[in-house]
Amino acid sequence: MMKKIIMGLILAFTGIAIFSFGDVFAAPLETASNASEFSVALANVDGGGTIQLTASFDLDDYFDVDTKDVTLGLNGYTLTTDGTLWNPGAGAAVVYVADGYTLTVVGPGTLNVTSDTDGYAIRVANGGVVSVDGGAIVNTYSSSGDSELYAEYGSVISITDGEISSYFATALGAGTTVTVSEAGMVEAEGIGATVNVIGVVGNVWADSGGTVNVYGNVISGFPDMACAAIAIGGSKINITGNMTFIGDFDDYAGICAGDESEVVLNGDITVTGPEIAGVVIIGGGAITIKGNISVTQTISDANYVYGVRIEDIGNGSVYVKGSIVVVGNGIGVVLASNDSSVIVDGIVTASQFAYFLGIPIEAGDYFSEAQSGSLHKPGYKLYGLSGDIFDSYLWVKIPTVSPLEDIENPATSDINAAMIIRTSLVAAAGIVCAAVGLTNKLRT
Repeated sequence: MMKKIIMGLILAFTGIAIFSFGDVFAAPLETASNASEFSVALANVDGGGTIQLTASFDLDDYFDVDTKDVTLGLNGYTLTTDGTLWNPGAGAAVVYVADGYTLTVVGPGTLNVTSDTDGYAIRVANGGVVSVDGGAIVNTYSSSGDSELYAEYGSVISITDGEISSYFATALGAGTTVTVSEAGMVEAEGIGATVNVIGVVGNVWADSGGTVNVYGNVISGFPDMACAAIAIGGSKINITGNMTFIGDFDDYAGICAGDESEVVLNGDITVTGPEIAGVVIIGGGAITIKGNISVTQTISDANYVYGVRIEDIGNGSVYVKGSIVVVGNGIGVVLASNDSSVIVDGIVTASQFAYFLGIPIEAGDYFSEAQSGSLHKPGYKLYGLSGDIFDSYLWVKIPTVSPLEDIENPATSDINAAMIIRTSLVAAAGIVCAAVGLTNKLRT
């Protein structure tokens, strides 16, 4: 009996101790229902503590997370910054997260951040972190400022749950990762810098070894961009969806790659404009299109439009798993650089099939297998220039002939069709007989 009493006292004391210490060490909660209360809460909250909104309001000042980790509990409300106010000092932003500190935005609710000045909307520096968990960060366009989400040198902007919608998002430097739900434009600059877009993006830029992954479509609409996607300086762009680009006389192509960069598009690319190309390589690089390339000229008296164009600087390679269709005054494939190649698994349809070094190539100008030599690819037609003046080539896959067609001998097609019809009639008669037999068996 005594043992039971002692054990009960120990458990009771333990429970009290746990409750008391848990209460003592819990991160304090600060609340804010207006701008002045928010400033006080930010100053008073302990490291790792939470500022919880109790109303929606506009913040008439910038705020920095530069001395402690802070959790912003939106609590179903919206906090909107005044885009005309920003920290002109080291932060140079409306919201600044300094070296190694973390701002966690917890939903539901929205943090609305826009910069109408030369400062960034949100800047995360040197290992800082901005994380969204169940809430939303919205960064909208401003015609008068640098409204941008900007992470640099090992910093992270991430989504655990919720969304980040950005007008412009940038990752700079090794170890920097930015993840957004959608964006007008994204940029990854530097080896080890990565931008991930979960949904739709307007334009994509990768530079100096950066990587951009788009897990959705590219629908171009960002101002002053000559290409929907640009990869230069040994960078990589991966797009799982489709690309649509509507250009004007100042635009160049749907995809531009150079300096040994690589772009992979899993879907189709559709480009329209007066003088524009589907894909272009300048100064070396590789582009893979796993769908089709479609280019349509919008002004009939303009210069050429192109399906694929490899310029005369450096070398490059393009692989198109689908077809190339160019509508208007257009050229299917232009090869102006030595040691370059284009492979097309579909068909090439254009008013001019191809140009090599300014020399027009027709669809029937392919090499024989004997002429192709070691360059022969089974199932492909090879196009090039005779002699040693040019070592760039185009391979176009030979279309597969269906069982009802015989391109070489149309008469044979009629015989094949008749045989198939006859075979079908015999098979049908067999099925009818079997059905009649089964019916008789069921009756008996």
